[in-house]
Amino acid sequence: MQTTVSDSDTQRAFSAGRERLTGSGRKPKPRREGSITRYGAKGYRVRLNIGKKSDGTRAQFDEIAKSMPEARALLEEFKRRKRSPDFRGTAETVTLDSWIEAYFRDWAGHLRPRTATGYEDMLARYVPDTLKVVPLARLSSAAVNQWLRDLSKRASIRGGTLSRRTVAYCRAALRIVVQEAVRQGLLAYNVVSNTRLASASTRRDEKGAL
Repeated sequence: MQTTVSDSDTQRAFSAGRERLTGSGRKPKPRREGSITRYGAKGYRVRLNIGKKSDGTRAQFDEIAKSMPEARALLEEFKRRKRSPDFRGTAETVTLDSWIEAYFRDWAGHLRPRTATGYEDMLARYVPDTLKVVPLARLSSAAVNQWLRDLSKRASIRGGTLSRRTVAYCRAALRIVVQEAVRQGLLAYNVVSNTRLASASTRRDEKGAL
């Protein structure tokens, strides 16, 4: 007795064999972007890979949230940062001036409004154009130290030179801005962290030499 095999039966058999070879035949699920894991008794660790740092090591956004809703919101913020035009630039193409602008526009939300405004105003007032045009990758501790020394000699509108407190405030503002570039993988380390303010005795000696 002969068995007749229809075209539809042949097609079903072919499809079944292909699915056995290639899997279920379903489209693969898209990979999750980022991760949220428990951290300690009450915290959640939020991480998102963002490529490589300038030294070749892997770069990540990596922060701790206090609750799951906060962690989910933080992960979405990480994704938004990663997609932003400023992030897609490189440390060779993004200048210090454009990074300062991007930081206070997009990433200074964790600062108190008054602190953010104060930092932005100080950098706009005291960072010279010669430093603003430097690409992030070319920014050095030596250049920042020279800027801090120049600030310590700068005349104040109240007479004398800028106070050590004002110079320290400027350094703190630049350090936090550059730290964001480190967090986002544009730089391997924060060059501002390796700088120092001139000591009080050094400032007196320099004034006496003038």
